[in-house]
Amino acid sequence: MLIRILLSFCLTGFFTSGVFAKTISITMQPVVDGLVEERIETVGQVESLQSPVVAAEITAKVLQVLVKIGDEVTPETVLAKLDGATYELQVAEAQAEVRRLDAMVALQNRQVKRYKALLNKKGIDKATYDKAVSEKESVVSQQDYALSKLSLAKLRLKQTEILSPIAGVVDERMISVGSYVVPGKPLFKVVGVQALRARLPFSERLSSQIKKGQTVYLTSAASSGAPIKAEIDYLRPQIESASRAIEVFATFENQQAWLPGASVKAALILNEQPNSLLVPLQSVVDRPAGQVVYVVHVDEKTSETSIEERPITLGLASDKGVQILAGLKAGEMIAVDGARFLSAGAEVEIQR
Repeated sequence: MLIRILLSFCLTGFFTSGVFAKTISITMQPVVDGLVEERIETVGQVESLQSPVVAAEITAKVLQVLVKIGDEVTPETVLAKLDGATYELQVAEAQAEVRRLDAMVALQNRQVKRYKALLNKKGIDKATYDKAVSEKESVVSQQDYALSKLSLAKLRLKQTEILSPIAGVVDERMISVGSYVVPGKPLFKVVGVQALRARLPFSERLSSQIKKGQTVYLTSAASSGAPIKAEIDYLRPQIESASRAIEVFATFENQQAWLPGASVKAALILNEQPNSLLVPLQSVVDRPAGQVVYVVHVDEKTSETSIEERPITLGLASDKGVQILAGLKAGEMIAVDGARFLSAGAEVEIQR
């Protein structure tokens, strides 16, 4: 009995002192319409779209190496020069043969023309004329072959200059001056840095929801710039056995000097729902009966404020707020800061 009396006295003291009847300071804002995006995030890797290995196409000794690792190059940049003395001689030999055959073709043309005139005058028989025509065609064939050999010799001489196949940066150099190279030997690796792609792993449970053309926002720890907007270009046709993930790829222009091999954080937009009702996350309060917000009613005549506790159904969350599926209408005013201290009918002071 003594405990009951003391408890009654204490509670009476709290209420009369104003502890429970204290006015709560709040801010409020309206329920708004907006776009809600269903996002899924992952961490992947940046890759170059082009990273060719430049190989030798002829057999020769390296005379000069003109670039080093890290140098920027274009398709016109000469990376190295090989010894071309042998191929210069082959070009000269082929040119001489072409000149010899040019003279022979000219001679045969004159002879055929002369034989034709004699044939018309019955000065020679048809067999002699046909033999002259045949000899001319044979020399012309030899001339064509010599021209092909000259073109091949010139091509091989041109291949003594090792050119970059793309615009990019030299990533590896596998030769030195004095090295002897043969066709197919790797000489340099060049990495393109203008067009990149992001390799992104997602859980296999999302494989049916991820489609080509969906929007993905990319950010890198190495850059403080705005997220890069890209689209999914293609998906791997199978689930990775080790990670149980599906890999997707999104290409993009390198606007922020990202480097291939860097990690990239990606936010994939799975679904967009325009004209959704949005409220700030801090306005949503968990109560034993469920999640609620507190609607603020202000009497236009008396300016008196009343608080209504409103059960709600939540949808997606985004950086713009939380989607409300049921329980509110656009334009209604709700409590934001201080909402968790409220109850229905509480006295409030609105901070402007």
